[in-house]
Amino acid sequence: MLRRIVPALCAALLLASPDAAAREPDTTTWKAGVARVKITPERLMWMSGYGSRDKPAEGKLHDLWAKALVLEDPAGRRCVLVTMDLVGIPRDISTAVCAALKKKHGLERAAIVLSVSHTHTGPVVGSNLSAMYFLDEEQQKLVADYAKSLQARLIAVVTEALGKTAPARIEWGTGHATFAVNRRNNKEPDVPKLRERGLLKGPVDHDVPVLAVRDLEGNVRVIVCGYACHSTVLPFFKWSGDYPGFAQLALEKAHPEAVALFWAGCGGDQNPLPRRSVAFAEEYGRQLADSVEAVLKAPMQPLRGDLAVAYNEIALPFADLPSRDQILKEADAKDRYIASRAKLLLKQIDTHGSLAGTYPYPVQAWRLGEDLTFVALGGEVVVDYSLRLKKELDRGKTWVAGYTNDVMAYIPSLRVLKEGGYEGATAMVYYGLPTVWGPRIEELIVGAVHEEVKGLRDKETMFKATPLTAEKSFTEGIEGPCCDAKGNIYAVNYAKQQTIGKVTPDGKGEVWVTLPGKSVGNGIVFDKKGLMYVADYVGHNVLQIDPATKKVTVFAHNGKMNQPNDLAITPDDIIYASDPNWEKSTGQIWRVDRKGKTTLVAEDMGTTNGIDVSPNGKILYVNESVQRVIWAFDIAADGSLSKKRLVKKFNDFGFDGMRCDVDGNLYVSRYGKGTVVVLSPTGEVLREIDVLGKSPSNLCFGGPDGRTVYVTEVTKRRLVQFRVDKPGVAWKRWQKK
Repeated sequence: MLRRIVPALCAALLLASPDAAAREPDTTTWKAGVARVKITPERLMWMSGYGSRDKPAEGKLHDLWAKALVLEDPAGRRCVLVTMDLVGIPRDISTAVCAALKKKHGLERAAIVLSVSHTHTGPVVGSNLSAMYFLDEEQQKLVADYAKSLQARLIAVVTEALGKTAPARIEWGTGHATFAVNRRNNKEPDVPKLRERGLLKGPVDHDVPVLAVRDLEGNVRVIVCGYACHSTVLPFFKWSGDYPGFAQLALEKAHPEAVALFWAGCGGDQNPLPRRSVAFAEEYGRQLADSVEAVLKAPMQPLRGDLAVAYNEIALPFADLPSRDQILKEADAKDRYIASRAKLLLKQIDTHGSLAGTYPYPVQAWRLGEDLTFVALGGEVVVDYSLRLKKELDRGKTWVAGYTNDVMAYIPSLRVLKEGGYEGATAMVYYGLPTVWGPRIEELIVGAVHEEVKGLRDKETMFKATPLTAEKSFTEGIEGPCCDAKGNIYAVNYAKQQTIGKVTPDGKGEVWVTLPGKSVGNGIVFDKKGLMYVADYVGHNVLQIDPATKKVTVFAHNGKMNQPNDLAITPDDIIYASDPNWEKSTGQIWRVDRKGKTTLVAEDMGTTNGIDVSPNGKILYVNESVQRVIWAFDIAADGSLSKKRLVKKFNDFGFDGMRCDVDGNLYVSRYGKGTVVVLSPTGEVLREIDVLGKSPSNLCFGGPDGRTVYVTEVTKRRLVQFRVDKPGVAWKRWQKK
């Protein structure tokens, strides 16, 4: 078992000679640092990749490695690519590693790509492919110990690479290799003859992206390559990196001072054929290395410009979920994999009350310099995605990786989903997921990639407001707003008072609900079940609306309320309501529990208005409009508030609605000034955005990636929008539902 970090295993390379490193780089110079650490298991534990395995590993063909490449642009912005000779990485390990790197080094999540080669001759990695294995207690402990040690080694290797950054020349290009075959369209025994006759069928991606890091003397120090093909040449019981491992060994032999890294492309439906021998693995590794060498010897494109990064998790819907009765029947199935999955699903239901209808799917993009875009997708992505994205985003300047950040399942295109088969349907069993993906899978993923890339490439549009709806599409009571999981925006008083309007992300609006009686809405939030809650300031209510039926009921009522005005909701669905008395310039705060019981939790305040909860659910922020101050409270386990403290006081203009982004920054509407001000959690003004009207009343986060802010603006009675660099915390919570 890997019980500790062994410093001798970390082999880090300086990227520049002493003389070159001593030179003062100009303002266009990038920096790079690289390190590697051995991750070969020290015990003969269970191997991953194939469900037919019936015993642990028996030995080693060659070592497994984790390697980290840090890139730093001339302005000091950093990103890190971590590659691993592993079959996959589960979400919990990925999340823990990235959180540790942020705490230790300040690396943002968007700046970290965790990539696996998908070798099928590596160890079981935590919960990855959990329904595939039937392990005894000893093997379960080995798997748990390996996962723990892997996390420590990944943190250590990134730390090592960060400490070795030096000025460098970074170049890129694209080669070609043809051993990948579409396995859905060609029978394995027929491939040699079909290839010889030029009759292979099905889409393939034979590009070989290459990134080279040279020191200032021109010596190659780092070689990064990618290829869209399964690492499934070798079926035996010895540790190895399969063909990518052989390719890296060949490149490092040809360049003794360099470290070679490999990332897997969208090869979910691609196999290296023929296969099943070490000779084939060595041959495909040589072909890949030869392609890389050809790129290195030819003129390459220099990396010029700066770095921009983006990362988001989108709510990827499943198809119809099975019932508990259906799962109970599957638990007794003769197919042990189906039975294993059923037991996992029953445990989820017992723990959480139900199965999740969506999965938080990671979508990441980097803009490296002025021209190169690197897209990193989670799961076993089929080749249709890379072909489509490269075509739509500029072929030759876009690279698309799969198997990054979280390998949770196969990711079929709509075509493959409709065709079914292993990649489109049955592989979900081995990943322990409840059913197949929903039909919007390709649309949602591609849309999220486009949104991220557009934001990275089109920097001048960030934080600049544009109208979303026409002027006077709402009344002067325009407020709310809040987004659902599909990105639709809901705001009150659309077209006339007492309504709630629904506006699509492209600006098409309609009256969605008319509130009963004399009720008039204000702030809106959604809970984890997708139910809507609306502050009814006329009826002193918090209303509940079921979006499926549009039925409106009174969820909470208290005649001692002044209004309420705006709402905030915690991760466990406890609502806090601001409650101003405008005539007396006073206010209070109410807590509404999950059963609708109201409790006064703060009184003797100024005109409480905008309100929100921090990303960790432990801090409540509230502003006082007339007094122009923002307060923070600690939220106790019982929901009570304590430790009231000042966050920020302004000398002019009022406040209205406010919301937090995922980093805890506050976006606050400044009524009368016509702006939204962005504050750090400690009250530092980060920026201020003009919203095209003097009276912004509230705001929310939405869009495919959660990085579009929608503002209700009273003067022109419309919604406006602007792009930001971080998703909103409320949108982020949607992705977990």
